[in-house]
Amino acid sequence: MVNRKTSLPRSGRRVGLAGGRSRRLLVVAAVCGSALCSSGSAGAASAPAGASVQQQGELIGGPVSGLPSEGFSVALSDDGNTALVGAPDWRDAGSGGAFVFVRSGSGWTQQGSELVGPGGTGEGMELAISGDGNTAMLTGTLADGSAGAWVFIRTGSTWAEQGPALVGSGFSGGTTNSAGSVALSNDGNTALLGESGVNDFVGAVFVFARSGSTWSQQGAPLVGDCTASCTGPNGTGEVGAGLFGAGVSLSEDGNTALVGGPGDSGPFANAIGPGAAWVFTRAGSTWSQQGSKLVGTGALGTGTGQGLGVALSGDGSTALINGPNDNYGAGGAAWVFTNNGGTWTQQAKLPGLAELYGNGAAEVALSDDGNTALLGGTEGAQEFTRSGSAWTQQTVLLGTGEVGDAEQGSSVALAGDGLTAAIGGPFDNKGIGAAWVFTFAPTVFVSLAGSGSGTVSGSSITCPYTCAETAPAGTQITLTATPAVGSTFAGWSGGGCSGTASCQVQLSADTTVTATFTQQPTLTVTLAGSGSGTVSGAGITCPGACSETVAAGTAVTLTATPAAGSTFAGWSGPCSGTGTCSLTIDADTAVTALFNTAPPGPPVCALKIPTRIVRLPTPVRSRRRHASASVGVLSAVATCNRASTGVLAGVLIEHLGHGGHKTLALRHEHSALSSGAATKFTLKLPETALQGLEDRVRESVTVTLVATNSNGTGHATAHIARLIGAVIADGRTSQALDPAPLMNRFSRAGFVRP
Repeated sequence: MVNRKTSLPRSGRRVGLAGGRSRRLLVVAAVCGSALCSSGSAGAASAPAGASVQQQGELIGGPVSGLPSEGFSVALSDDGNTALVGAPDWRDAGSGGAFVFVRSGSGWTQQGSELVGPGGTGEGMELAISGDGNTAMLTGTLADGSAGAWVFIRTGSTWAEQGPALVGSGFSGGTTNSAGSVALSNDGNTALLGESGVNDFVGAVFVFARSGSTWSQQGAPLVGDCTASCTGPNGTGEVGAGLFGAGVSLSEDGNTALVGGPGDSGPFANAIGPGAAWVFTRAGSTWSQQGSKLVGTGALGTGTGQGLGVALSGDGSTALINGPNDNYGAGGAAWVFTNNGGTWTQQAKLPGLAELYGNGAAEVALSDDGNTALLGGTEGAQEFTRSGSAWTQQTVLLGTGEVGDAEQGSSVALAGDGLTAAIGGPFDNKGIGAAWVFTFAPTVFVSLAGSGSGTVSGSSITCPYTCAETAPAGTQITLTATPAVGSTFAGWSGGGCSGTASCQVQLSADTTVTATFTQQPTLTVTLAGSGSGTVSGAGITCPGACSETVAAGTAVTLTATPAAGSTFAGWSGPCSGTGTCSLTIDADTAVTALFNTAPPGPPVCALKIPTRIVRLPTPVRSRRRHASASVGVLSAVATCNRASTGVLAGVLIEHLGHGGHKTLALRHEHSALSSGAATKFTLKLPETALQGLEDRVRESVTVTLVATNSNGTGHATAHIARLIGAVIADGRTSQALDPAPLMNRFSRAGFVRP
């Protein structure tokens, strides 16, 4: 029997590992992104902010007698709700066994009595459990000194042995006492039993398969470098007595096996050497070696003992191989290898805990996806997590409540989902031993991305301020994204979320969810030119509100309206011409509206006749027959919209009868018309005009003012409504008329520009 407690302090028991999904944990103590990671420093790393690592229980089975060394080996079911704790009673060479514990909520209770394999000693030295927790396997030593494995099955809550002990056959070399290592596939139907002491410590591994309730050996044993008398696949490259089979592990489907040989290239039989590991694959019922033996580089010292403990990921593509004596026995290490198309390459070297006494990597466990590794020593268990190809050192598991030096970490196990870990301390309370269970509450991390901004809220998360939350596995967290003003929420990624609705995260492992916000495009309007005006549309009323943020893809129509005295000259930017500007906004867009000052038009005048025609006394007639003085006066007031200084103004009095317009009076006024100011005109009417007005007392008479300047002609007309003994105006202001025919009438009446 290999006395690992003597040859290797803190002997490496096989990790009963039932595969599982990755676990997380968080912040960095050391990053191993290259093939070699430097050795860690002493002491436990702090648990990162947001992580929740809790001791859930200390497991001690009973009743017991003597010093059973509970926790010498540990195993966990895939869901972490069943724990198997080995109690080999190895120091008293008595009959050992294993205790089963089950979890309900957060509480653990022992299930049934101790499982004991009849006819053996030291049962529970190594053990394994199936994924569903209903098949357990313990190894011990038979009476002839060979290794045996006992299988137990659970029905409901009752455990019973399934058949006799499994004993390997098929080798003819010498036999040396050997405590077997063991591994089970996830369904519990394939088992490996390693016997590193057979054939004078060359070692061998036996494969067993279960059909129904019957177990049988599958083919010849997997062996190391043998003499001609050996049968079975050859572990190519084994040098000397390699202790082949000291560590074994199986993929979930049972078709990939990892076998460690810590004595490879050692100085003599039953001695630890540099060590190595071998990979075998199964096709049908035939096993063959895959590639060369695996030897980690960067080892410190010659007797590192690589392969004393090994672990495989669920799919068999990631291998973890320990070297408990690396760093000259001060801490140990483990090497990670990955498989790509049948070729294995080293990915990283993970440092064990730097311990004053013993080995910091005597045992190893690996999660189902291979992204979480646990290295057990004698002062706790060190956790590492992988992202891509980079490994990060995480927290140290060390249970409370131990009595004396329990050597916690002598055995380690991870549940399938990676959220439960167990570590054994076989020397607790002077050798009674115990196991500690830890739970890792997963964390959801929220990341904000994109060109825009916004917030994500849900439960205790208010990101960008609080962007992580740790909660028990199975917790559902609903996240809501709210874009900031000027931004749009583009959608989720990660955590199983997509689209723009709320994100529902079911926590089973560390999860990162990314919310992407994009900046909304802004439409900006600029007014240019010598004139003025307004632009409106899509929330814009410029001047005033000249920019508007809109959702990408928004169709916008802008309308330009010139102010009085201005003209709209057109658009520039994505629009042109003088019509409306229609465009779709997909990015920041600038539009310019050009307004120019309109050239001044003709003066527009309003005319009022507030007084009546005043008849004057008949003057003394001139001797000249045709000469006569004015006999009537008509006063009028003109108001024009712009100055007409230095221009000719005229007043025309007409009668509109059946024969059309008939001139009654015409006067030239050379007064200047001021902008906005009233200018009074006094028209002296000759007798003939006055007589004409009186003769047409019941007919319409108009008085028209014309003002001209260089920009055109303005005009106004007032109507004399009726005659009551004299002409009386109605006093209303006229509207402007078309100047062209009006000027024609003035011209016919004798009005001539100077």
